[in-house]
Amino acid sequence: MMAISALWLAWSCADPPPTLEPLPTASADQRERLERYRADCAAGEARGCAALGSRYLKGDGVARDPARALALYQRACAAGQRCAVVGGMVLEGLGTAADPTAAAGWLERACEQGEPEGCGNLGVLYQRGRGVPTDLSAAVRYFTRGCEGGDASACANLGYLYQYGDGVSADLERARGYYRRACDAGDRTGCNNLAVLSDEAITGQILSPSDGARIDVPRIPVGVTLPPGFGLDTEIQLLLDDRPIPAPLLVVREGLSGAGKGSLALAAFDLWDVAPGPHTLVVDLRTPAGAATHQQTRLRSRFDWSPPPHRVIVRTVDARGRPVEARVRVEGPTGPVAMGGPDADRLDPQGRAALLHSAFSAGGVTRLRLDSGPHRLLAFAGITRDLGLAELEVSGDVELTLALPRVVDIPGELVADLHVHTGASADAHLPHRLRADSLRASGLDVAVITDHRAVTAIDELQAAAAPVRLVSGVEAGLRDTEDASTGHANVFPAARGWQERRPQSLADVVAAGHSQDALVQLNHPRGIQFNDDNPPRPWAHALFNHMALDPGAGPDAAPWLTAGARGERAADIDALEVVNRFSWPLYRSVRADWFALLRWGLIPTATGNSDSHGLALEEVGVTVNLVRAPEPGEDDLEPVLWEAAFFESVAAGRVRVSTGPLVDLEVIGEGVAGPGGTVRPAQDGTVTARVRVEAAPWVPVHELRLVANGALVLREDLAPLTGAVLRAERSVTVPMPADGWLVAEAGWPIADERRHRLDVGGVYSEVAPGFVPIGFTNPVKVDADGDGRWAPGGRSLSAP
Repeated sequence: MMAISALWLAWSCADPPPTLEPLPTASADQRERLERYRADCAAGEARGCAALGSRYLKGDGVARDPARALALYQRACAAGQRCAVVGGMVLEGLGTAADPTAAAGWLERACEQGEPEGCGNLGVLYQRGRGVPTDLSAAVRYFTRGCEGGDASACANLGYLYQYGDGVSADLERARGYYRRACDAGDRTGCNNLAVLSDEAITGQILSPSDGARIDVPRIPVGVTLPPGFGLDTEIQLLLDDRPIPAPLLVVREGLSGAGKGSLALAAFDLWDVAPGPHTLVVDLRTPAGAATHQQTRLRSRFDWSPPPHRVIVRTVDARGRPVEARVRVEGPTGPVAMGGPDADRLDPQGRAALLHSAFSAGGVTRLRLDSGPHRLLAFAGITRDLGLAELEVSGDVELTLALPRVVDIPGELVADLHVHTGASADAHLPHRLRADSLRASGLDVAVITDHRAVTAIDELQAAAAPVRLVSGVEAGLRDTEDASTGHANVFPAARGWQERRPQSLADVVAAGHSQDALVQLNHPRGIQFNDDNPPRPWAHALFNHMALDPGAGPDAAPWLTAGARGERAADIDALEVVNRFSWPLYRSVRADWFALLRWGLIPTATGNSDSHGLALEEVGVTVNLVRAPEPGEDDLEPVLWEAAFFESVAAGRVRVSTGPLVDLEVIGEGVAGPGGTVRPAQDGTVTARVRVEAAPWVPVHELRLVANGALVLREDLAPLTGAVLRAERSVTVPMPADGWLVAEAGWPIADERRHRLDVGGVYSEVAPGFVPIGFTNPVKVDADGDGRWAPGGRSLSAP
């Protein structure tokens, strides 16, 4: 058995329980129960210690005291019960400092003592590598013990491992069996995953808010699975207590998940001005007029609006007091406050919604309902602004103002995300209104909406997301002859009626996109990291893995790059997604691929995007592109002309990528050029690279790098947090005897080879959990011989 924290040594059954101090407001019945629990605990009965610990943890009849609660649960554990609770508290830092390694010891003890939830939770630690090494075989073993003991979540987790072949051979039938066991025991994730994996799709239900739910968040998502016979053209009306809900921004799409079964309607509405108490949501469904078969039905959900007692209004402003749209993260006395609603897991089987701990402003005003006690509010409005921070003791209604001044100036650049999903994607579950909220609060100027396989109508979303400018695009699937996914590519701007071929290669998508004067971006070519607890999945829509691209072997080993089925080649992509979401290991991997393409004479623009499918985990506004382009209205450009200039800049590589650090590069020879430009060396065959690194005060920057033709010519450690915006300015002379290129980078140390669980720490990790600070430029090309033809290494695969 692994070692357990020294906390264990501090308590034994022989120690007397702590003095009981009931609150003055405690009733006689509460006092009687508390005294009985104390006496039982003093007699060495585990149930008495656990019951008393529960009261101190909840503040039921006594002042809330997590440390005392932990001590009492430890006594119960010593008597043979509730060690799993101790493990959970130590893991989350309740009553003590968070210690995943010690938590694993407590959970192992719980499992050995026959607590199935201890086995299941220990399996999670082995699956995610928290406090113990990542070991999927151990995760399978502990999930199995937990499931056999009756822990429903362990059954659901075991089904997940069998579904994806993690630690075991993939077995969909066994996955279904474990999901069914979890669902039968009341686990919602098990029910949803079972529906995804089987033909038993949930239909004709209001998933959120579920019937009987207790709602404590002011804005609630609505998710409705449509009954058979109701499709994408269904006419839908939402009513709250028989009154229509105005402008819910409904979106209806096929597919409860990526499996594509059933149809799902998504919306959201506010409860802020609604009186607490029981309410009824009615969803009125009708087939459209003129349909061959007229159907209509009503679905009902009765829920209780039971908000926390205190209204907290947060106004977010710039340095001049003007409203700024923001995302406000909320942490309460016991940790981050859940903002996704009670049905978050039911609505989103991927679990993203359950990670939401933020609320979003409207007109620079964020409205919260909070319990009494200490709270920490952290407001974010993009990487070019400072944060707003407030720590307050909530005991009544509160109004406060947080300033988020712009601290990094980016004149002539637009902040853009070229890969954003809405609820129209079958693997996303967020309503349009919540997507609009998140976009406004992101600091973005431009967002390209790229839902899967079809172009989404964005008119209503655009109205709600303004002033962020939305562009229609599509994420096209790449498939082999067996119709298996080999990758994804974004096409933007994309016309309605996008048609996909099955199968289709990247060259097919390039040809189709260029026929519409659209750009084509290859997405996540080495796979996707779905969360920061687990390593990337190399099978997840990863073209370079599927095609076995070897950046060290040379282009002749990858003939598919230059072979096109319909006249275009994979080599003719306009952009390569070098940063996808928050993934540090994938950045390092795709960075090597991108450098190889540059050495081969290919110059796709490097981009970084959120690939956001929800409001949490892959937040918009952290991974962004700074595109050199005129702002809307500049020089009186018409919108169409502005849009053309923006996309021309993307194609030309006049782009910087950032998850916080903002890096600029100017190369001086016989002339001056920035990212996307070309310069000739000076007479002595050298160029001078000027690198400038800026970042908001809350963004750590650990390292500065200059790369020439794939090799580091400068690496310098920086003080991560200095309180200043300007972090470094350097000039470096670089010999360039032949055609080549330079890229400037800054951020996390590039030598870190960890596959997951990088803990950046500090306020950066509060704002962007799982993210790592990264900043880099696109290349400045050097035409050493001045012939006007850029051919590094003497060759170029670029189209003439």
